[in-house]
Amino acid sequence: MAFSLEIVAGYCAGARCALTSGQTMIVGRSLKASLCFPEDTFLSGTHFSLEVAEDDVLLRDLKSTNGTFVNGQRVIETTVKPGDTIGAGSLEFRLSLQAHVRPEAATTALPILESPGPASPTFEPPDSPPILRFLQTMGSPVYCLLDSACDQKIGTMIANAKERVHCLYDGQSAIELAPWAPYLAELPVKSELAAALFTEGWGKGWASYFVSRYPFEDLRHHFRKFLMVKMDDGTEAYFRFYDPRVLREFLPTSTRTEVWEFFGPVEKWAIEAKDPELVLILSHEYGTLKCVEVRVSSLT
Repeated sequence: MAFSLEIVAGYCAGARCALTSGQTMIVGRSLKASLCFPEDTFLSGTHFSLEVAEDDVLLRDLKSTNGTFVNGQRVIETTVKPGDTIGAGSLEFRLSLQAHVRPEAATTALPILESPGPASPTFEPPDSPPILRFLQTMGSPVYCLLDSACDQKIGTMIANAKERVHCLYDGQSAIELAPWAPYLAELPVKSELAAALFTEGWGKGWASYFVSRYPFEDLRHHFRKFLMVKMDDGTEAYFRFYDPRVLREFLPTSTRTEVWEFFGPVEKWAIEAKDPELVLILSHEYGTLKCVEVRVSSLT
């Protein structure tokens, strides 16, 4: 029996994640959580866990401050069944049975995302947004890491994109985790995708932008190294480094070695600040992080 977890209310509503037998998934606000929601102040750092067995899923509240609720009732530990709702923080989840995935589909590296219809053939690429033009003045190609879990619109943008876009996950994970997956995208001059991202997604945590002289596949290989992190107890968890809200908290607390390793082929990051009127330009010198705030309105 295969299960999936869907957010039915709150941040990322509509996103769905596959649950694998033998997996323990932790939901919370901190980077220790497998599913991390840093902006939800009503969640505890590690709020609840789901232990997935062959035929059932065991939920445990992890001593959360505001409690975990199943079908409206506060619980400490209980077995959840398909159709049950789980409330935590400002989020509501639903456990479902996962539809069977055809074996031949598992070989597809990038999931096929449905779009509402073909783009208008008469649409002209817009002028580059000011932030993109600003990044292009740095002399290197511009890329971004997209967080598809933030909004269902992102999946449609990826499906319609003329730009080069590739999921950071491979194989079965790219299919099962498509609504949650991170994507690497190249943003050329007059990019339709960039225009949509900056117009609709700036300030909402949709993407983190960077410049690099390295080839696309080298960048994808580099970022794949950080998709999972090992916790102090030896367990592994998903690391949502591509979320700008996570990135701006993670890098300032990293050691010089960690900064050096994480940047790798990246010359500079450009991510939204807590104040969406500001963009943070992050770079490093031998592992020492440097951060410059630039007012978005000043970019022309």
